[in-house]
Amino acid sequence: MTKTTFEKNIIIDKSTDSKIISGHIRLKSSETITIDSVNGKILFEARGRMRGYKKELMTLHIENNKVLTANQTYEIPFTFDASSFEIDSYQGKNVTFSYKIEIQIDINSNDIEKVERSVFSKVKSFVTNDYTHTINASEYFDVKNATDNYHVEEATTKFIISPNLLLVIVALALVVGTYIYFNREFNLLNIILGFISLGFIIYLTTNFIAKALGDISMQTLRSKDGFTCKLIKTRRFNLISPSIHYEITEIVVDKRGTSTSTSKETLYVSKKMKVPNFNSNPNLQFSYPETKGLQSVSCGDASILWQMKIKGSYMGLKIKYSATFNV
Repeated sequence: MTKTTFEKNIIIDKSTDSKIISGHIRLKSSETITIDSVNGKILFEARGRMRGYKKELMTLHIENNKVLTANQTYEIPFTFDASSFEIDSYQGKNVTFSYKIEIQIDINSNDIEKVERSVFSKVKSFVTNDYTHTINASEYFDVKNATDNYHVEEATTKFIISPNLLLVIVALALVVGTYIYFNREFNLLNIILGFISLGFIIYLTTNFIAKALGDISMQTLRSKDGFTCKLIKTRRFNLISPSIHYEITEIVVDKRGTSTSTSKETLYVSKKMKVPNFNSNPNLQFSYPETKGLQSVSCGDASILWQMKIKGSYMGLKIKYSATFNV
């Protein structure tokens, strides 16, 4: 018996409505065969310098009881609504966010012997474990402007103070000087203890400064052309030459090996502005970036973070604060 050759392709059509995505499956068989059903599913994937992340978003029922006449090309259309997809397609330095449609073609059991087995062996990634009834195909596609415009999440967030570089240097000199004074050898155990002591000293000094100055929080509010950041302090202190801006950063944590590494890529830095009347809880107006598709994202070991940054000095020390907020 001559075996059937079977061709399959998935074509994603361009649509005027970015929320409605349509396409068609193009099928051709060298022998007449019956397809019991064609079903699909839509997946979101995050891939890159990290462990892969995959999430099924929806299932599709596309066709029932389709007879493919020999050597004729058939196009089976499909359409789905992408308005609930929260993340735009994104091609970053260390991670890619993409969407994928997977199609399962169920061949009638009476015709399965007609299908050439090499179809399954040549393209293993398209085939399920059930070699006798199904053929799979897949295709990646983009989703742009899934959420149309940026919208800041209205919330109150506490700033976190960063360790001061001068204090880190002083703490390091103190630890090293103590080891030298007591004639300690710099073996592996002592180096580990030294790092623990250094971290403890930095934590204590940073926490002391934070307690002395009091907490700083920000309230993010939506506005007509961007968003507003209102600074809220628990104590009246003033930074010298305070400035504020926000940054958007791609962060990817690679846990695939025996050790963990983190890759960071700055995607956007807003214009820095001076903070007028720092003591009076000022309201500051910010614009969104013109580049779309940089909404706050956290999936698997990859994320896109929006962080507000405050810089200034107090009693000769450089002070830095940061707060993460969602957009």
